[in-house]
Amino acid sequence: MYKRFFIFVSLAFTFGAFISSHACAQSVSLDPKRIVFDGRDRSAEIYLMNSSDKEVTYRIFFQEMEMSENGSIKKIEEDQVPEGFPAASKMIRYSPRQVDIPAHSSQIVMFMARKPKDLADGEYRSHVVFQAVPDDAGQSLDDMVLKGGEVGVKIIPIFGISIPVIIRHGELSATVGISDLKLGKKDDKQVLSMTLKRDGNRSIYGHMEALYTPADGGKEISIGRIKGISVYDGVSKRDVTLTLNPPEGVALRKGGTIKLKFEEDRDMGGDATTESVITIK
Repeated sequence: MYKRFFIFVSLAFTFGAFISSHACAQSVSLDPKRIVFDGRDRSAEIYLMNSSDKEVTYRIFFQEMEMSENGSIKKIEEDQVPEGFPAASKMIRYSPRQVDIPAHSSQIVMFMARKPKDLADGEYRSHVVFQAVPDDAGQSLDDMVLKGGEVGVKIIPIFGISIPVIIRHGELSATVGISDLKLGKKDDKQVLSMTLKRDGNRSIYGHMEALYTPADGGKEISIGRIKGISVYDGVSKRDVTLTLNPPEGVALRKGGTIKLKFEEDRDMGGDATTESVITIK
């Protein structure tokens, strides 16, 4: 008897911050969203929190990734990692490698950094991936047989979170600047577009805020903010677009100014700051 067989397919999606588009996946978050081993730091913890009504399982592994000048992060296939790539993964031990998180509960993943004695000064970076394991990922073909002896297609999206793990060693520094600041519109909303520049031998990570001052003066008004923006070592600049959300009743009028400030997150080992001002025409 002729039987048709359909291929079992899984689709993997890995994002840099939160999981989306899946009921259980949406309910899993982690803290912190990046790890930096600086100076004598040797250990760190990440909390995975499950606020859903169902137990979830996550597999944990390292993946090398790179940033492009548009700010996107893409993975580097294992056989395409450039020689000399400053990976932190080879200096990190972690446990467990897989976690089962009960409903409305959390789990801790421990990370330990071990620097070799001859480690050259520099910043080393890898991404740790927390990948959801579908409930029926191990389902056999026999379990999937339908009427008539056919085997059904089952597409299972596999979602994950990836965050950077950074090891800094030696004398490192960085400066930051803003250029090409422009006011425009995107999807009927006012936006600021710019280039965020980085110079030095380490990455930068911080927060950006736009402050509006009317032409006749007065108090600065916060009209937009981006939390957790970075430029990795290996990239000297990246394009950034900030959507402006003025408070109700505040209109951005001709002659007023917008000051854009960037400040590094001191908790992540940085203190670089910069600002730039544009006049509304």
